[in-house]
Amino acid sequence: MINIFDKKDKILVVGIGGGGDAVSAAMIAYALRRAGFKTGIAAVAWERFVYDPIPGPIKLEELVKPVEKHNYYAIINSETRARRGGKYIEFQAVNVSKALKENIVILDLWRGVRGLVRGLKEVIQNEGYTRVVGVDVGGDVLAEGNEENLWSPLADSICLAALKHLPNSLLIVHSPGSDGELEQEYVLKRISMVAARKGYLGAYGMTREDAKILERILEYAKSEASMIGLLAFKGFYGYKPIRLGTRKVLVNPIHTISFIMKADIVYYFSRPAQLVDNTQSLEKANRELNRHCIYTEYNLEKDLIKHGLVDRNNYNYNDILEIRKRGKENLYKMMSDQSSDI
Repeated sequence: MINIFDKKDKILVVGIGGGGDAVSAAMIAYALRRAGFKTGIAAVAWERFVYDPIPGPIKLEELVKPVEKHNYYAIINSETRARRGGKYIEFQAVNVSKALKENIVILDLWRGVRGLVRGLKEVIQNEGYTRVVGVDVGGDVLAEGNEENLWSPLADSICLAALKHLPNSLLIVHSPGSDGELEQEYVLKRISMVAARKGYLGAYGMTREDAKILERILEYAKSEASMIGLLAFKGFYGYKPIRLGTRKVLVNPIHTISFIMKADIVYYFSRPAQLVDNTQSLEKANRELNRHCIYTEYNLEKDLIKHGLVDRNNYNYNDILEIRKRGKENLYKMMSDQSSDI
């Protein structure tokens, strides 16, 4: 991993999928620091609905006690919270900050790809970064879009499209298959496709130091996907249910590996990223995916609200699976009806 970067680089490592991706992004940022690079940690603040039932990512104006707030990004610490739906949310980037005792950059998805690009450029200019590295835990950022077991394409596609607009940006897929979405074998196949176009730069395996950092962060932050890598490093092998039992992961040593790729080559294979590119709002990006029958995490969160499931104690995994199934069916029917009217 060291040879991929210039020693003069100051690297912003961004957890691109929301929620717990900030955890593994921080682990990778610390690995780069041990190699002699200056790094900062950034995240998209979009919590899983079990922690934050309000649909969509956290808005910058919802942040309480940020260290700094700029036009397109903010800087937070362990004291920051988000006020959503009348409640205070302690989101995962705050917990990462608490574990590491350092500030974290928060990026805004609500203004689409264009807004995210502006935010990243603002951070680069104001904080002196020379390169941006996106980190996706699990690898669903590599999806074509219509895979049956793809649950959360919206945040990933917006972030990947934004990375494509930044020179020399990289994408790291950490712990393939650990989020219980795309099968590990399928993720590895997609990485091979990127490699065939000379977009694969190498891999990095977790060390004892990485495991210690990850374990320290996970004492504060909640991330089932990032926990999979730690379990694998400690020698666990076998199936692990995650996401309220809606998915399960076969934990194995591959989950300790990070695959490093050129973001623009990954973008070449990503239909979702191409569909949302140049959008100016999250709503518009979501509609673009919906138009191509891609059901998103934002759709699911709104459907859960529609069915009155705002409290994790009021539903089980069968409820979630059924609502997701009906939501996808309704989307397909709506798109089919619209195409037949043309």
